[in-house]
Amino acid sequence: MTFKLSKIFDYIGYYAPGTLGLVTLFFTLDQKMPTIVFVVGSVCNLLLNTGLKMYFQQPRPTLIQHSFALDFSDVHKSCCRLGPHEYGMPSGHAQIVWFNTVFIALALKNNYITLIYAAISICTMIQRVQYNNHTLSQVLAGMVVGTIFAYVLYKEILII
Repeated sequence: MTFKLSKIFDYIGYYAPGTLGLVTLFFTLDQKMPTIVFVVGSVCNLLLNTGLKMYFQQPRPTLIQHSFALDFSDVHKSCCRLGPHEYGMPSGHAQIVWFNTVFIALALKNNYITLIYAAISICTMIQRVQYNNHTLSQVLAGMVVGTIFAYVLYKEILII
């Protein structure tokens, strides 16, 4: 039973960015402008994540370094050979799920749906750290960037 729950948790965390994106799109389809802003914002959010990864060039954790470590002195850096998908700062999964969570919270103003989105987003962050894909600071940075980007996008574009 525990193994099955663990696998469900893992799948939720891994597939949450795409799933929440599709669900958000579905929820906003009856509103033309929020749908357009969400789609364009999602693409810009991905580009922002790639740009930040190339700027920081902080590798993902290694087997030597534990994901909860905040000290990067033991991270092996061969940054000249790494592409943006090899960098971990900020976490793309965390950035995308929190972008979706904040956007849907502002668009729908439904506490129940927002709570479900937030729970899935937290699950995603835990999964990324648990599987050593990111450090705690990398998922927290992704959360902050996704949250701020969604808030600014929604408030500046849709609330005119």
